[in-house]
Amino acid sequence: MHPLLEGFANLFEKPLYWPESLEWPLTVAPLGPGAVGKVASPGKPQPDFRAKDLDIHLPTLAGILLWQGELDQSHEISQALADSDGAYWHGLMHRREPDHANAAYWFRRVGIHPIHAALGKILKAGNWQSPEVQKRARQNPGWDMFWMNDLCRRALQSGEPSLVKDLEGLQWAEYRLLLDDSAGGIAYVK
Repeated sequence: MHPLLEGFANLFEKPLYWPESLEWPLTVAPLGPGAVGKVASPGKPQPDFRAKDLDIHLPTLAGILLWQGELDQSHEISQALADSDGAYWHGLMHRREPDHANAAYWFRRVGIHPIHAALGKILKAGNWQSPEVQKRARQNPGWDMFWMNDLCRRALQSGEPSLVKDLEGLQWAEYRLLLDDSAGGIAYVK
């Protein structure tokens, strides 16, 4: 469990739609490119994402692939989706690349998303360590994809540990809530 999100334990429970062949990620995805570690569960073969052997809704698959660090495959799926979840995953993928200008383009296409209210609650209630995130949580706890995008860009440039840790926690929440929304099992923070 990410220590900054302890009040939101449900974000760390393995969702019912998570493929059995994949280990539930116990670590956060990095802000930039890279995998979270081992993808396949012990004793199970690595899934062939290209063969789409995971029987799962495409926006959810785009999110799972992104979380696992499979940016190219996530991109292939998300860019073919014409809804706000597809645009959101597409923007998140570009944020991870990192291509923050392209991410902002896709975030503009998302507009206001149903998960933003829950992300605002998480931002307001989290135990943030970095001054930038603390300030945002105090002054304007509403969720802003552009603020997050810009802060991720700055964190990747500076490498400032408390900022990176805070943003990884927020990214975990963002990914998880969007996965739930994409899967149709909306389990927003109350």
